[in-house]
Amino acid sequence: MLEPQRKTEITNEVINSFINGTDPMERIVNLEYKYNEDKIKVYYRNENDIKCYKMEPFYPFVWATRHACEKLCDGDRSQVSSLMRQYGIGIKTLDTKNNKGEVVESIATNGYIFMFYAKRPMSYQKFLKFFKEANNPIYSKSKDDDTEDEISTKEDSRQFLIVTPQEQYMISSGRRFFKGYEDYDEILRMIFDLETEGLDPRYCRINQIGIRFNRPVMYRGNKVDFERILTVTGETKEEKDLNELHNIKVMLSMIQYFTPDVITAHNGENFDWNFIIERCKILGTSIEDICINENMFDGEVIRKNTKESVLKLGGEVESFYQTIVPGIIITDSLHAVRRAQAIDSNMLRADLKYVTKYSKMEKTNRVYVPGDKISDTWNDTVNQYALNNENGKWYQITDAKPLEENYEVVTGKYIVERYLLDDLWECDKVEHRYNTPNFMICKMLPVPYQKCCTMGTAGQWKALLMAWSYENGLAIPQFGEGGTFTGGLSRLLEVGFVDDVAKFDYNSLYPSIILTWNISDEKDLMGATLKFLEYVLTEREKYKGLKKQAAKKAAKILERLQNRDYKDKEEGKQLNAELKKWKAEESANDKKQLPLKILGNSFFGSYGAENLFPWGSKVCAERTTCSGRMMLRLMIYHFNNLGYKPVVGDTDGFNFKLPAKYRYNDTNPYIGKGLNRNVTEGREYTGFNADVAEFNDLYMRGKNGLGIDEIVDSTINFSRKNYADYFPEEDYPNDVKMIGNTIKSKKMPEYISKFLAKGIRLLLQNKGKEFLDEYYSYIEKIYNYQIPLKDIASKGKVKKSLKEYVKDCQTLTKAGRPKSRQAWMELALKNNLDVKQGETLYYINTGKSKSQADVKKITKYLLVENDIFGEQTIDVTSKIEKEFKEYKKTYGEAVMAHFLKEKYPTVLKTEEIILNSRLLSNDIIDSETDVYCSEGEEYNSAKYIDQFNKRITPLLVCFSKDIRNKILITNPEDRQYFTEEESRLTSGQPNKVTDQDTYEALMTMEDKEIKFWAAHPEFEIPYLTECNMNWNDILAEYTNRIETEKNNGIALMREKIDDIIRQLKDNEKQNLIEKGTLPKSVKDFAEIYPLTGDIVWKEDNKYVLVSLSDLLDMVGNVEADEE
Repeated sequence: MLEPQRKTEITNEVINSFINGTDPMERIVNLEYKYNEDKIKVYYRNENDIKCYKMEPFYPFVWATRHACEKLCDGDRSQVSSLMRQYGIGIKTLDTKNNKGEVVESIATNGYIFMFYAKRPMSYQKFLKFFKEANNPIYSKSKDDDTEDEISTKEDSRQFLIVTPQEQYMISSGRRFFKGYEDYDEILRMIFDLETEGLDPRYCRINQIGIRFNRPVMYRGNKVDFERILTVTGETKEEKDLNELHNIKVMLSMIQYFTPDVITAHNGENFDWNFIIERCKILGTSIEDICINENMFDGEVIRKNTKESVLKLGGEVESFYQTIVPGIIITDSLHAVRRAQAIDSNMLRADLKYVTKYSKMEKTNRVYVPGDKISDTWNDTVNQYALNNENGKWYQITDAKPLEENYEVVTGKYIVERYLLDDLWECDKVEHRYNTPNFMICKMLPVPYQKCCTMGTAGQWKALLMAWSYENGLAIPQFGEGGTFTGGLSRLLEVGFVDDVAKFDYNSLYPSIILTWNISDEKDLMGATLKFLEYVLTEREKYKGLKKQAAKKAAKILERLQNRDYKDKEEGKQLNAELKKWKAEESANDKKQLPLKILGNSFFGSYGAENLFPWGSKVCAERTTCSGRMMLRLMIYHFNNLGYKPVVGDTDGFNFKLPAKYRYNDTNPYIGKGLNRNVTEGREYTGFNADVAEFNDLYMRGKNGLGIDEIVDSTINFSRKNYADYFPEEDYPNDVKMIGNTIKSKKMPEYISKFLAKGIRLLLQNKGKEFLDEYYSYIEKIYNYQIPLKDIASKGKVKKSLKEYVKDCQTLTKAGRPKSRQAWMELALKNNLDVKQGETLYYINTGKSKSQADVKKITKYLLVENDIFGEQTIDVTSKIEKEFKEYKKTYGEAVMAHFLKEKYPTVLKTEEIILNSRLLSNDIIDSETDVYCSEGEEYNSAKYIDQFNKRITPLLVCFSKDIRNKILITNPEDRQYFTEEESRLTSGQPNKVTDQDTYEALMTMEDKEIKFWAAHPEFEIPYLTECNMNWNDILAEYTNRIETEKNNGIALMREKIDDIIRQLKDNEKQNLIEKGTLPKSVKDFAEIYPLTGDIVWKEDNKYVLVSLSDLLDMVGNVEADEE
């Protein structure tokens, strides 16, 4: 057990040693622990790159509150002491004093102020058994059995703080994963991929297993680049079954033979591993039995964890069941991509083909084979195929299409093998790209790599500070409550087209604010968080600077090489060597700054999450955001006065239209004073660079600093957080950046995406008339069925069997309504398709009007009555629906079934499904040539034009209001013609006043800010005077208004409306923002004020119940369905 020593001074050397692990052991690649053993298995690679392991003693420990200790043995101290001696468990009191020697009461009272620890090597099972025997188990559910131990109070649920055995070992030993490795590619990674007959392993076999390693491996005495395709062969089902099982065993034996550190597959956790495990069962065995019978993994087995693991994706989480392979880390490249998507809204999809292209990693000769052609191409031993090795294109050689120039003759089997190997190559590169940040951050945290790949940002700092507390004998604060606080300032001042735009932003705004104003909480006993944060930011700046220097040197050498600026071949060779050296230096420093960037940016997210991060503080977090708001106002106020026109901004930066003329130029430069780290003393600055340098000299101190993010040729703000930027110097498609669901979306049909890609470029190039011409041309194409079917098709994923779907349709939603029908599933039923789970079906709407949905369910209610003419069936549908409306007014959200039972117990209910759609075959979707409608099978042009126009409407904010409402048409015959002058693009003409904000409102403190600063007079409000604000006046107006509102019950109304809005469904949120439709429960006391968009009190509109900005924060960015 590591004896803690209190450190009075936290130096950079101390932090560096701690973050990189105080223990010198290198090349740790995994930790494995068995619950009933007193040792932990440490896997590492030796100097010869051979994977080894050693057994290390395990000393479990746990942090505990005073309450936890008092509950042991029902408070009988002598019994506790006796039990501790019997088990060999010690206890130590942890430090609750700050650097001044003062006890921090919140920690001393409620914090984790004791540590129980094993005095001798001990199994986790035995350690936990001590607490259970002491009648206060650590876990509410015993690790020994399935019995539940009741938690009586919230205090009981938080009485212990414990981490996994692997983390306990890393914290207590000071060891870290991957020390000594600089690049993720130094780790041996095995990449595999399956090609299957279908998506359901119960009915579909594995045809091929592809395997590759990221770097050379030792094979038969030599280092080789190992790639292998295992293919199922055989004539009969029995032969294929035997061969399929053989291939699975070969794959597992390869894992055993090569002992990789990491195994990855794209969607491996939810598909590939599950498929293999299920196929083993279908083939009469199990993956566990194979491991045992084939003497693999030293008696251990491959299995799925029975406990769900959590994948953190920004503010969301997904669950999955982790695959466990003895001694090996299992990752999923899809998880890495999904985490990247959470912070990069430009990445629309997560499939390999898209991601490699998006990440600029695709091979120039990448071979693709459509899914439904893989088996036929592989098994084709008759025909020959042509392959172009330069671009990866191929085709079947026929008399009509003989061998062309630059193509070579290959077999169908070779085509499929190339496709599989290219799949593996892509997965390798994608996993390397998107898991490198996790690899680098793992080197700094006492956390296993597998957890680093799925954990959230708050968990990173929590792990760091728990280890710090352990090493320094510090008590740990109790967790707090979750909750909201004032966020960043986001405003759109000018919709439409603006050219010559500069994007100014603060460098690491929140971390810089925290450090500049020493924003910390008393719970941080040694002030470690600020020291860590300063270290992280400073070190990152150092490596960014070194990266920049190396890049400049590399660029100069590259220019000389391109211009052949060298005397002879020898000098050219030297220059190439130097170029390689500086490129490597640039890459190395980039890798070093990356984890520091991640760690620095994640700190603020931890600070505001007291329920996840014990050292968190909502007060500190809100002080940070409120200070950030004032800094943003300072930037806007200053540059607005210099002639820069503020356009749009969010949290840490703002976009400005550049002025026509600058104060500082070549004849009158600004001489830097060096008062900020971004400004060099004595250096001459001109243009906007001079204005930014002057701003930094005037106002920015400490870590704060303003930078120039980018200069944009033109930008279009379609609506809040929906914009496009133009960079003509970049190659297509990187010349345009599009952000927001209005102009790009995972749900957007391809035919709309293709138009927007071209149309938005025309708008950004200020070609309004060309855009309109293109729009009318496209309307004509849609109208005349000239859009390829695969572009206009909708798609639906089969998530359950048809039998399960039919059964599910009979159930009701929480609101008591029948579940919606899915067009693709109804089409599968109608066409008697044998669809498999995970399969994607494509279809088009074939109705005749825009109102005709893909699928519609018509419900009728019938009564059977007898009269003089016999039995009569009467349709009472309209009568029942009318009465049910009245019934709901009395009984609220009444369920139809209850109403019918009470009022019409004998009514007959009939349902009819009407399909206004038809399926498209995979041949149409996968075809390299476009397929169009056949006569008599046309798509619903009216609906698709309506769908298209809805996506075009937001773009028209670029045009003058004089023509805006005349542009859209539904029939080519109604085409409008506009002059160049009429088609000129504009800005600042919103459709509704509330679609953009005002400068005055932006420069006015919001109530939530005033409330915070008023509650904390001990804090200085930054830049009040510089923004021309008077705090006394602001506070007086606010105080008087709040008192009046209190007397009128406004506060209660605010609470009510806040609760209602947060519980709205997505479509209700969308109607509220776009149409101003208030929920019925709000309309009796509130309305939307048309001039501001605020929700105000009906009786007196000067009382704002919810401001537009708060409303947008609550509702979020809701995406509309295309239907």
